[in-house]
Amino acid sequence: MAYKVEYYREGKLIGSSPWDKDLEATKQFARDGLIRHSCDFARIIDVDGSGAEIWSVRRDG
Repeated sequence: MAYKVEYYREGKLIGSSPWDKDLEATKQFARDGLIRHSCDFARIIDVDGSGAEIWSVRRDG
């Protein structure tokens, strides 16, 4: 499966990263990216399937 992790700060998309690991590894990558990119929100997009958001995380939770 291939994913795209999008990073947001104050509601604005500030970057994205492609990722081709399993979903659990992708979730950890997204969590780590919140700190690395100084973001407050990240979401994972399924780029192989429907293109839908399949998971998201906020820095405060």
